[in-house]
Amino acid sequence: MLEVERRGAVDLLWLDRPPVNAADLESLAALADAVYQVEASSDRPLVLSGRGPAFSAGADLYGVLDGDESYAARFVAALVRAFTTLFSFPRPLVGAVNGHAIAGGAILACCCDHVVCADGRLKVGVSELAVGVPYPLAALEVVRHAVAPERFEEVVFLAGTYSPAEARTIGFVDEVVPAESVLDRAVSVAETLGRVPAATYELIKKAVRAPALERIAQQGPAHDEAATRGWQSTEVRESIRAFLDRTVRKDG
Repeated sequence: MLEVERRGAVDLLWLDRPPVNAADLESLAALADAVYQVEASSDRPLVLSGRGPAFSAGADLYGVLDGDESYAARFVAALVRAFTTLFSFPRPLVGAVNGHAIAGGAILACCCDHVVCADGRLKVGVSELAVGVPYPLAALEVVRHAVAPERFEEVVFLAGTYSPAEARTIGFVDEVVPAESVLDRAVSVAETLGRVPAATYELIKKAVRAPALERIAQQGPAHDEAATRGWQSTEVRESIRAFLDRTVRKDG
């Protein structure tokens, strides 16, 4: 499900939930726990990537449909914890986007300080409104922080997915390299950022991210309570089911 590996002066954190690293309640909890443990155990930078053909396809929507109202509430809380834990990680965090990064997968990438993306036919984008599910506030604030301000409402409301080159223009990713070079380049960037004294990097990163983190802390609880009710509602569950049906027909 998750694997932490040491490569020189850098820790690698692998998303590993085949086939497309879609997140369920257990994997979200494991992700937040792993990041916390890395933070507590070393001063090394962290690289986040995905095993297999995808970085992450976002939420495991079948799991949401199989769960009850309690599952939906715990799932939204787990999303918030995973996003905020990554976004507030005090040391360098570099994303190595090796494949599709969709919905929550794109948000995981947006949590990173720098994102290296593979060139090719992969797609990046936040498709939550195409599915019909409400964002937790942490997810919206992470995306707002990452993308170009003039493109923020476009990517949220139109819920499109973009090629690597388009994703770079928008701000989802910072550079696009050949697929075989993604991990090496991400590790190199993390090593470079890791040369900054840890206390200095943490101080500046906190200042840069303070506006988003303050909005999450102040406005998040009320927003997320409403978002949870949305995930629990019959209307949203029907929208998820219709989206999955369309996806199956398209793939078929």
